[in-house]
Amino acid sequence: MKRSAIMLSLLAGFAAFSSSVAASEHKIGLGMGSNYNGIGGYYGINSQESLMYGSAGCLALVQHSNNDISTDCGVGAGYLSTSLFFADDNKHAVGVHVGTTYNTLDDKNEWQGYVAPQYVYFVDGINKQSVKFGGSIIFSEDEGEVKEALTLNMGYQF
Repeated sequence: MKRSAIMLSLLAGFAAFSSSVAASEHKIGLGMGSNYNGIGGYYGINSQESLMYGSAGCLALVQHSNNDISTDCGVGAGYLSTSLFFADDNKHAVGVHVGTTYNTLDDKNEWQGYVAPQYVYFVDGINKQSVKFGGSIIFSEDEGEVKEALTLNMGYQF
């Protein structure tokens, strides 16, 4: 059920963005936060007022005393738009990020999905090389219970 909801969200995001792909640029970003799946990077398709991206990153990498490594790494996809609320300014973006991580910490060995509505401020604009920062609320499910977490997003778009 969770995976089908995530896939449906991803397909809807890609479909909504497909009309502006023709007049787009490709961007790479590095940083931390929900839109990077922790600490990581993204590859995106960017227009004058929006960004659609896929990301990969890690929330945790732990080396144990017996040299075993536990991780909480994953992938995600997101969509940001400056035209939803801030039509005259392409610096303030709102959107959503959907991600999943494979958690091997605490002997869990399980996939965990999340959805994160987000706000991002691009210092020089969404379609430029720029420092960016913002925040998001991550909604995830852990052992049948919905959890929320506030996160800070910081990074650079090349």
